[in-house]
Amino acid sequence: MKEQAQFKQAMSKRVCVYCASSPDLEDCFLDSAYALGQFLAQKEFTTVYGCGGKGLMGKVADGALDHGGKVVGVIPGFMIDREWAHQGVTELINVDSMHERKSRMEKESDAFIILPGGCGTFEEAWEIITWKRLDLHEKPICIANLWGYYDPFVAQFEKAISDQFMRNEHRELFDVRESIEEVKSWVANC
Repeated sequence: MKEQAQFKQAMSKRVCVYCASSPDLEDCFLDSAYALGQFLAQKEFTTVYGCGGKGLMGKVADGALDHGGKVVGVIPGFMIDREWAHQGVTELINVDSMHERKSRMEKESDAFIILPGGCGTFEEAWEIITWKRLDLHEKPICIANLWGYYDPFVAQFEKAISDQFMRNEHRELFDVRESIEEVKSWVANC
């Protein structure tokens, strides 16, 4: 795909990871997030994320940082005030709003991985896919459908296509991978 070729050619590969900040998650999800961060560091990719210190967000950052990786956290000031920011990131970008956060994360990144998450992650996923649909970017997007977490999301997308709210070619807006190993392979081959 054209966007994957562009990602391969990028001077500094920067991968945005959208994911949950909730600390009360199953170990399998936390371990997968840590493994992804570790992998990104080992491949010398910069991790870009929402700068949370807990949940999958914290684990992705810790996995990268513990293995010598660079981590860029983008977070609104009100979240810093609430002490939600990861304290060890390589670069902390303080923005004014959630809208600015998402825009800045897109600008800072060459590709996107969507790990499991809640309403914030859902919203980020739909928005980055919508921006691609509107030709606002051509960057590759991967949904990490770990343990079938995003089955309903993918089914809703397929339903929109089958009911003709979207076209068949819109299936190409993102890739779906079923395990963290498949996600790592996807990002390595972008």
